[in-house]
Amino acid sequence: MAPQDAEKRESRPPTIDDLVNVCKELNKEKVKYLLIGGFAINYYGLARDTEDIELLVEPSEENILKIKKALSFLPYNAVREISPDDIEKYEVVRVADEIIIDLLKKACDITYDKANIEYLELKGAFVPIADIATMIETKQGIRPRDKDDLAFLLTLLEDEGKK
Repeated sequence: MAPQDAEKRESRPPTIDDLVNVCKELNKEKVKYLLIGGFAINYYGLARDTEDIELLVEPSEENILKIKKALSFLPYNAVREISPDDIEKYEVVRVADEIIIDLLKKACDITYDKANIEYLELKGAFVPIADIATMIETKQGIRPRDKDDLAFLLTLLEDEGKK
């Protein structure tokens, strides 16, 4: 591909079908990951837009190599630029392909090993997703969106407690 063509590539917001395809490929490679961020918030009932797919991942070299293999189906193959130790070094690595996928070593103080995982089936894909308590822990940031998400999750947890 010519350099000028590479400059024209732009990412678009991911769809549910994109999420399903990404999860199917990650599952095929037995990647240790779970969904957090906007798509997880949508699952719990707060409809809002998201510009990326956020995944909390186990940062071992073996797991990152599996991620690279799984995400190589994306059209720009941007994942090839990731080194096996990047997530250990940077904690968040952005794969800017046709869609954006953020790979996180840690969200606030939550790592893959500390997270509680639920599973949902979405269009034939099993999607590991952070449970409500874990999502609350990942939303302790200062961004307005995180504060809105946190307020929603706390209300949801409170409502569940009343049942």
